[in-house]
Amino acid sequence: MAEKLTPKFIVNRPGEDEGTLSEIGEGIVSGFIGIGQGIGELGASFIDLIGDTDYASDVTESANELREKLGVDPEGIAGTTAEVLTQFLVPGLGAAGAVSKVSKLGKAAASFDKMQRTAKVSPSAKKLTKKQQEAMAKAGYGGLTRSQKVALGAQQVAAAGLADALVATDNIRTIGDFFEGGPTQTDQAVGLEGREEAARRILNKIKIGAEAGGLTATIPKALGLTGTAVGAGVKGVASTEAAKVVGKGVKAGAGKVSGYLKGLEEARILEDISYAENPLKTLVADTASVLRYRGYLPEEVAEARSVIPGMTEGQINLANATIKKLDNSFKLYEKGLKKTGHRLTADKKAEMYDTVFEYLIRGVDDVDKGSELLSRLPKEVVPYVQRMRSHVTNLSRTMLDTDYLKTRPQQVADEIKQTIESKLNSYMRRKYEIFERRSFEPTPEMKNIGKEGFKKDKSSLLSELKRMERKSPNSMNKFLTEDETGKIVLRELLDDSQLDEAAELATENFIKRYQPKNVPRSDAARSVRDSLNTGLFVERSRLKGFQRRLLGEIQDPKEAYIGTVSDLAEFRAIDQFYGTLRNLVQTNSGVGKFFKSPEDIVAESGIKLGDDAGVEALLKATDNAAAERGLVRLTDEGFGSMQNFYVPQTIYKDLTKFNLQQNGVVGTAARAAYSGFLQLKGISQFSKTVLSPVTQIRNVTTASLFALAQGNVGRGVDLGESIRTVYKGMSDDVLAKELLEAQELGILGAQAELREAQELIRSGFGFQAPTKIDGYDVGPGFSQAINEGGLGAFLHSAGKKISGAVKPAQDAYRGGDDIWKLYNFKFEQNKLKNAFSRNREEVQTYLQQKGRLASGEGVSISDDMIERAIKEEAADIVRNTVPNYNLAPEVIRELRKAPLGNFIAFPYEILRTGANTISRGVDELASDSAAIREIGLRRLTGAATTFAAIPATVSALAYSTSGVTKEEMDAYKRSFAPPWERNARLIPLGRDENGDITYINYSYSNPYDSLERMVNSAINKAQEGRELGKGSAQIVAEAGFESIRETLSPFLSPSIMTEKLLDVLPAQTGFGRGGRTATGARVYNPEESVGDQIGKGFVHILDGVLPGAFPLDVKGGEFQASRFARGVLGETQLGDALGISPTDRRGIDYDLSAEIMRSVTGITELTAKTDQSLEYRGYEFGRARTAASNIFNKEANSANATPEGLYDAFVKADEARYRIYNDFYQVVEDLRTMGKSDAEIYTVLKQAKVGDFQMIMANMYNPLKVSDNTFDSMIRKGNIDALPLSEISSYRSQRMGIPFKASEPIEDLGVSSEIEPLRQPLSSPSAPEVAPQPTAIRPQSQQIPAQIPQVAPLTDNTKFFLPSATGGVFGKDRGVEYQSIVQTAEARGITPDELIQKAGLQRADVSASLLPDPRDRDLANRG
Repeated sequence: MAEKLTPKFIVNRPGEDEGTLSEIGEGIVSGFIGIGQGIGELGASFIDLIGDTDYASDVTESANELREKLGVDPEGIAGTTAEVLTQFLVPGLGAAGAVSKVSKLGKAAASFDKMQRTAKVSPSAKKLTKKQQEAMAKAGYGGLTRSQKVALGAQQVAAAGLADALVATDNIRTIGDFFEGGPTQTDQAVGLEGREEAARRILNKIKIGAEAGGLTATIPKALGLTGTAVGAGVKGVASTEAAKVVGKGVKAGAGKVSGYLKGLEEARILEDISYAENPLKTLVADTASVLRYRGYLPEEVAEARSVIPGMTEGQINLANATIKKLDNSFKLYEKGLKKTGHRLTADKKAEMYDTVFEYLIRGVDDVDKGSELLSRLPKEVVPYVQRMRSHVTNLSRTMLDTDYLKTRPQQVADEIKQTIESKLNSYMRRKYEIFERRSFEPTPEMKNIGKEGFKKDKSSLLSELKRMERKSPNSMNKFLTEDETGKIVLRELLDDSQLDEAAELATENFIKRYQPKNVPRSDAARSVRDSLNTGLFVERSRLKGFQRRLLGEIQDPKEAYIGTVSDLAEFRAIDQFYGTLRNLVQTNSGVGKFFKSPEDIVAESGIKLGDDAGVEALLKATDNAAAERGLVRLTDEGFGSMQNFYVPQTIYKDLTKFNLQQNGVVGTAARAAYSGFLQLKGISQFSKTVLSPVTQIRNVTTASLFALAQGNVGRGVDLGESIRTVYKGMSDDVLAKELLEAQELGILGAQAELREAQELIRSGFGFQAPTKIDGYDVGPGFSQAINEGGLGAFLHSAGKKISGAVKPAQDAYRGGDDIWKLYNFKFEQNKLKNAFSRNREEVQTYLQQKGRLASGEGVSISDDMIERAIKEEAADIVRNTVPNYNLAPEVIRELRKAPLGNFIAFPYEILRTGANTISRGVDELASDSAAIREIGLRRLTGAATTFAAIPATVSALAYSTSGVTKEEMDAYKRSFAPPWERNARLIPLGRDENGDITYINYSYSNPYDSLERMVNSAINKAQEGRELGKGSAQIVAEAGFESIRETLSPFLSPSIMTEKLLDVLPAQTGFGRGGRTATGARVYNPEESVGDQIGKGFVHILDGVLPGAFPLDVKGGEFQASRFARGVLGETQLGDALGISPTDRRGIDYDLSAEIMRSVTGITELTAKTDQSLEYRGYEFGRARTAASNIFNKEANSANATPEGLYDAFVKADEARYRIYNDFYQVVEDLRTMGKSDAEIYTVLKQAKVGDFQMIMANMYNPLKVSDNTFDSMIRKGNIDALPLSEISSYRSQRMGIPFKASEPIEDLGVSSEIEPLRQPLSSPSAPEVAPQPTAIRPQSQQIPAQIPQVAPLTDNTKFFLPSATGGVFGKDRGVEYQSIVQTAEARGITPDELIQKAGLQRADVSASLLPDPRDRDLANRG
């Protein structure tokens, strides 16, 4: 098959070359047409062979007509390659795969592979153990023998060859045709008909099939040998001592830096340094801590904490999968009913779900009741209901062995265990609307049920009335009294009306008591970050049925099940974290020195306590001693088994989080409004990523580079298996177990962009410490409180609906990330297992050094322990080398609440994981184990390839084949590309029919783009500085600042919604753009009516939250068809009816094939259009010129203006003006570099209304002049006499026409030793940023009469000098005679005037230049 990848073997149809993506799309379409054509031609050929007809030619002709009708004519490498891959590779691989599924040998091989995957594998070998293989063989799942493998391969080769023969069309050429000989050379005779033509066609197909089958057999083997050769090379290098020496050397150098930082960290934790004594060191330590996930926590502690989300989400995902199966079982039952002519009514279904809920709560404790409840349910549903109950029961059982219970007093622990065991088979979290919705109000019906309940349940009534009596003494005397013992009881002779009144009061008080707004909130400034919910063990008040109705009990078994699993799983995960931490404190001195138990404080402080001292006395004594050492006690029970330990302040802050306080109505309202904005920000991020098909594709394809960067390519792991596990894992028990393990190790479900958007939508702004009553969470967080009213409620509701409605897209987006994380996880395990199989002792030592295995004398290491250690090490590698939102530091998570940045966690994670990849590779390269060094070299090679080699290679290949030069692309990026593309890697594809460059933005496809931009930005800025003639020091400084700016840009640039708001806000606000975007596009015209401005502004903001899949775009504050809609509908009748054209306002055409390819590949072909960018550059140029003029105008408008001040202001204004003109001249030069003629440039600059564009094109500067308005204003103010007209005129005359980019240096004027002063920046090949200033006489404070400069007659002896020269032949004291200038000018072929202007020379005998500007004379006359 592979020979058909080469376009030489295709007979190309004539046609016009189009865009690359369009050609690929047409190639795919043509390939599918070719499949049908090939099969049709074969069938027709057999008919022709029998009947002597010519139907095969008719098939060929019909297929070509179809291509023509569809406009399909792929040309070039991209189009023909796509056509051949579609026509031959797809059927060939499909046929080979079908053999594996259908044939007996294929089935046997597949069964063996499946068993091998699911069986427990020995960690010391890649294959199954002998015992396992024997068990499989007995079960009929033995592996294939060598001969069977050969037979299966032959079947696959034959199938592939047959498939290619079937789909081959008559225009296909073989390798034999290319070499014009050999057994596969086809018969290309023309003019044959009937049987002869049929025989020719059939014979050619046989030759094509034979050749394809042979290549199918040989090419994979050849590729395998190539891979083996490369692998052998890596092994050879890694096995040398030189590799180890290099690794150890680099590691030692890096170790000095990390060791220094580690020392600062410890000193800061122990308060050995502070801002008062060591401000710089303290700043370095604090900065480093906020930029890492662990903060000041020890690494081992942070690692244990990082898996909490995964352990929780893994169980929740299992619960979700069970619920999905439950729903499907109901659908299956309903489908069965329909077949019998019945249907499942909504009421009946609700009744069944109520039965499920009742079973979950009480069905297991009461066996008879449980059986009766299950009998009410369809048999299809029962297994999943039982699975739900057993899932909760099993999680509840783990509560009996928690670290929290191990640290409680024995009596307390026993009571808690008894509570757990008593509810083991019935525990289920109940949910109430009053706690879920702040605006909840019981209905009259619910209140009536409550009232009747209190009337019947006298004990509950008494209890509620007593509460009211305690709150307001004597208020309940009407209903309460004391008995003979003094106990408060209900009055015995209450009539019906009194009982009604009492019950009604009790009902209202009960509701009021549980309403969140009436629950006291915590005023604590900080709360436990990972808090153990010990309320699960509290024997909650037993609410009666009518009381639960009053609170709005949600009797949804699915919500109850998910909520319960979530609670229990989170408790287990957090308890494990604190248990791990407690164990580390006891066994690891590096951790233990920061965590002190009360007993440690007693021992270290010498505290003397009596034998009968209780816990309270102990803590009181240790609190005082610990306070003197700056330690804080972990008092909250949420710290679990670490409660009452003492820690330094820095670690305490990392174990807790800041609580947002609500102070005042105005403050709360402001926070509510801002929280709404943040939720809009989250929705916009969600819409532009998860809901964009193109971004969905990019998410999957670009994540493959995470694997490549680790060197995780090649044999050993099946990507398809990872895909199956992620997307089918929860429907397959074996795969579900594998998925759960990966989640609990913290490597899945942490997609950075998705999680950030979800957090913003869910929580908005801030966090409020939760409040509990009777063991229930009743105090909603601040975000929930603000979400219950106005805009917040709408946005929160919208966010929830969007998240629910688009769950499949959300799952797909997360799954695309998880596929590659799981793939990397398996590959890292494989690499370690391979290394272990080569040298068990070395790798065991390596794992012990990593803390994955115990070490020391007498320690026994089993295979299971090694397998677990390998998994933990592989998981750690993936967590720290692939972006993971759970490991983003707190400062990055909090920055998401700023109006700046989009997905700020992702670029941070790229920086973190990129650095970790290099660090780990170096660490592995320094290992004493050759096998581990091989892993390290492989990782470093992958990183170098991904970070640098691939981008550079793609660019070089594009420049060599597209006909576009690097200089042209640099010119486009520098002057015309939008801001986000100026430091991106743009890959040229060619030119369109208008000659404009077409390109793709490779940065969209490269997740490591952030690393590349850091370098590119500095290089681009340095190049720009050289183009503008800046000095070396300035270039270096600006390049460094640009690199820093680009690095910080993802964190500090406005978010999508902030940009939209800035665009529409009036310029008068000081920060609004007045109806323009950052790239200059119009949103609205300031001259339009206020209503139109508001309408267009609203639509523009709405565009920020529209999904990427929405068929409309917003341009100029108006809706228009999206590019996809234009490509799909642009040339159809429906498109005509809807008014959709394939051409947008910018004149860009979109076609169907290109848009389909864009949706499938995630790659967007762009056109380097300069017109719109140039219009905005012209707008910026005009605005900047005005700003420069205002430097002088501001001084001129001053009533106290002086001649010196006016002259200085004029010079400063003109310097700024020169820089502006110089920058715009670079735009003109870039247009020329991009191939634009001067005539074209003239036209576009004129259309863009660029001032002075003719002089700019001629490389001649037009200096600032005093405007008529300024002149008239000075007359009105009466300060015109202070205007130094003569000096300004002289200054302008000398500046008139100076170049922006100077030509070659002026040639030798006679005396070589005295030419040096001419070698000033003006005369260098690069233009100066600020042109040389003339040495004008500073005006004095007295009035200076305006005079018209008089030019004396010019003679051969008239002398000229260079104003910037301080001495020598060009100094003012000596000068160069005019005669020498004439001779030099003649030698260079220019006029003396041109030489004088280029060199910036000035006559020594006059204050005006040789050629004064007539406008200056006019100014003097007016004065």
